[in-house]
Formats: sequence, C-alpha cells, structure tokens
Amino acid sequence: DRSSVDWGLLAATDATLVMLMAVANLRAIAAALMSGGRKPGTPAAIVENASLPAQRVIGATLEDLADVAEAERVVPPAVVIVGEVVRLG
Repeated sequence: DRSSVDWGLLAATDATLVMLMAVANLRAIAAALMSGGRKPGTPAAIVENASLPAQRVIGATLEDLADVAEAERVVPPAVVIVGEVVRLG
C-alpha cells in the first residue's frame, strides 16, 4: 500500500519484469500481479548473489514464488524475474 508502482498495469502486459530489492515483498508483489491479471503459472525466478561464486537461481511459478523463496531461505541481494524469458534460463 506504500508502493507507487501500478502493478495492475504491469500485470496486463506480456513484458518480462525484472525487480531489484523485491525479496521482502515477494508475496505482495505476486498477489498484486495475479490480481491484475498475470497468470499464476507464469514462470518466475530469483537470482541470488548474481555474478558471485555463491550465485544460485531458483525457479518457480508466480503463484509459488514466495513459498519457494521462503523454503529456500532466499536473502538479498537478489533479482526477481517474472515472464516467459525465465524458460530460456
């Protein structure tokens, strides 16, 4: 509710979304995107510690992303990617 991002507008596109500093708000972001029309089965990924030796990539669907991140104990720094491009990874 403090965000000025128009999640409904972003959800209505087929564009790939790349979000920085989003780990703490994954559940709210995913809910907002799905409320705006993004399909729950949309591919999503989190890249934790990108470009570092400890880098890991965690894939899920938009619907499951927050639960998977929690189960995997994802912590910043991390980049969140939502969209069909995740299938290419």
